[in-house]
Amino acid sequence: MRILHGLIAAVLLFAAPAFAEPTTQVSTAFAQFEPLRVAVNGKVATVVMSQQRVTDTLYQNVITNGGCLRQIIDPDVLEGIEEIAVLNRHAAQGYIFEGGRERCAELNAMPLGKGKTILLMGYTRAH
Repeated sequence: MRILHGLIAAVLLFAAPAFAEPTTQVSTAFAQFEPLRVAVNGKVATVVMSQQRVTDTLYQNVITNGGCLRQIIDPDVLEGIEEIAVLNRHAAQGYIFEGGRERCAELNAMPLGKGKTILLMGYTRAH
């Protein structure tokens, strides 16, 4: 019986990441930028930064070096996400990336440079 309990505990321990809450899973992609909060509401992930203003440079870094780059390591990190909003501390200003895994895969395949920036901003709208 003890072996059975140990086996069940081991299965639950290793299966837990597969059933991780979407907010927790997505927040790992943006942790390096130390956002104030990350929330997932349906198909929209909202990343609230600590800055007063979200510049296009900050936005580009958060998307390309956060969410999209993390997808290379963990392909399921953006599963079900269709938009990523990167907003200022008051959640009043920022940019919204219109695209999920497919758009990130497209960005990840491109070399660094102006072409990647133009492609990213083509999938972007202001908040």
